[in-house]
Amino acid sequence: MGPARRVSNPLGRPGVRAMRWSALTGGARFALQLIAQVLLARQLGPQAFGLFAIGMVAITLAGFVAGFGLSWSLMQRAKLDDEDIRFAWTWQLLAGLAALLLLQALAPAVAAAFKEPAAEPVIRWLSLSCLLQGKLRGDVAGVHIHLAERLSLVRKGTLMLACRALGLPMIVHLHAAQFPQFYRRLPAPARWLTRLLLRLPPGLIVLGQSSQRFVTEVLQVPAERVSIVLNGVPAPQLPRRIPGAFKRVLFVGNLSERKGVSDLLQALCLPGWDRHQTQVVLAGGGDIEGYRLQAQALGLADWVEFTGWLDQAQVAQQMARADVLVLPSYDEGLPLVILEAMAQGVAVVCTPVGEIGQVIEDGQQALFVTPGDPTTLAHRLQQVLSDETLRSQLEQTGRALYAQRFSMATFKAQIAALHRRYFGLS
Repeated sequence: MGPARRVSNPLGRPGVRAMRWSALTGGARFALQLIAQVLLARQLGPQAFGLFAIGMVAITLAGFVAGFGLSWSLMQRAKLDDEDIRFAWTWQLLAGLAALLLLQALAPAVAAAFKEPAAEPVIRWLSLSCLLQGKLRGDVAGVHIHLAERLSLVRKGTLMLACRALGLPMIVHLHAAQFPQFYRRLPAPARWLTRLLLRLPPGLIVLGQSSQRFVTEVLQVPAERVSIVLNGVPAPQLPRRIPGAFKRVLFVGNLSERKGVSDLLQALCLPGWDRHQTQVVLAGGGDIEGYRLQAQALGLADWVEFTGWLDQAQVAQQMARADVLVLPSYDEGLPLVILEAMAQGVAVVCTPVGEIGQVIEDGQQALFVTPGDPTTLAHRLQQVLSDETLRSQLEQTGRALYAQRFSMATFKAQIAALHRRYFGLS
């Protein structure tokens, strides 16, 4: 996968708007804090309020360090990508945790600087107040943490450590298809720390048997803690279009080599296609311009449509119009787009990577192709488009499998059972 492109995107725009609201609410919060402190000073008197004020000075400084101006710096940029936003959020989380720990360690020195030893416990308690708040109120039964690789591991690992320190029950839900590859690229100390983190939660949810083997054999998580919960997707809200002579091939996903986009474009160049009766749509973000140029060089510019990133409603519209979904990925977990296609009754041609081959049967709910094989990919797609009986069988068996294993009712029931097991309620 190439580097992140500096383009406006659906995460960046809401992120900037959120930061602007943060600036507004930050000013309002400061005004309210000032009013509250004046009222407290009048009610508590100089000695008691003095201790509180010393603590607030330390907390305000720590808050400034935690913010570190990163959110504000993002507002100065004309264009953002997802990594900009994720980096800022991750850094602020880590900086906030570091500030909390630093205040704990420096509480005696801060109290000594103010020549007020009694301020030390005040500073310690104020620095922990945010983390302890939910625990002390008793309104947090447990924490369900969704985990992926890279910065997600840093963010969620910090949350896991906080839950463990506070004695809060937690479940970790591992989603990342690339987590095994990410783990193997880590240096030895980071791999050790990752194994330690993943052994903290009493319950670990994975998407299938491949992930289960990885976490038990490689990460050494006790098998009794690991539960398999297959992904679920909502039932389609839009009706399928009436099939006709004109056929539509749909790809949905981030446009990248990992998703097999180059293989798909190569397959579309091979003989056997009826371009006058077929439309190909590639929906998703990523290296759109790079693949558009590649399609142009292959003579596909007038046939292949690149929609760019689509929201959920727009994807549903594309899915309702499609005759076949294609996903020639090299690496996946259990992609939701395949489940959405089966829910809609759309035939699927895909690679049996990740958990796909464990839950879907070749020739029954989908047609499989080997990753990196454009010739077979083209043959399978043309076979589905030209053979109405085969396409109808894939549609019906796929829809039946969705109803049996991938509906939201099934998914929610499995999650609720785990919440009852680990949290005592669902």
